[in-house]
Amino acid sequence: MTEPMAGAESGLRNASILDTAALIGDVVIPTLSKGVIIRRPRLVALAERLGLDSRAIKRLQRLRGKYGSGPLLLAIPMRWQAVILSPEHVHRVLEGTPRPFSAASAEKRATLAHFEPDVSLISRGPERSERRRLNEKVLESGCPVHSMAPVFLAALDEEARRLLSPANETLTWEQFNAAWQRIVRRVVLGDRARDDENLKDLLDRLRRVSN
Repeated sequence: MTEPMAGAESGLRNASILDTAALIGDVVIPTLSKGVIIRRPRLVALAERLGLDSRAIKRLQRLRGKYGSGPLLLAIPMRWQAVILSPEHVHRVLEGTPRPFSAASAEKRATLAHFEPDVSLISRGPERSERRRLNEKVLESGCPVHSMAPVFLAALDEEARRLLSPANETLTWEQFNAAWQRIVRRVVLGDRARDDENLKDLLDRLRRVSN
């Protein structure tokens, strides 16, 4: 959540400079380093070995214990930024998107413009409304079960059976990820796209640029 009113004007508490620096060091930098759009395997493994995820959680818990349920304002150069510290505020922001809370932040626009320039998440105004309606129509968001669920489940079941076959004694991340990507291509583009590795490589390159 970005660009709120500062301090007393907003009624929110301000984090100290030291706490702001600690949050950036323990939460923001490790998160960005691991890759926001596509994970960097080596850095994810390093973060796991160093226990950085646990460290980030503890940092946020300490901030909540010190400042309350938030949101907590950070004195970031060039602007103010608020960190959400409670589930209630998470729900409020999601329910209040796109107004008054816009998801089209400068960071998201810069990140997604490489491979999803027209996605509804970084759109505004009438364009966002139209693109959102298209998304909801395609995803059938008002239906408990998608009309094409049998097709999706058949693809998922087939790939899962191959992945978990008795001949495969050890399941690795690389095997799981490859199976997952095949499922995604079959669900989104159809069975003929199952083995289109060139498409996967292209999307991965675009996502790495977006990191």
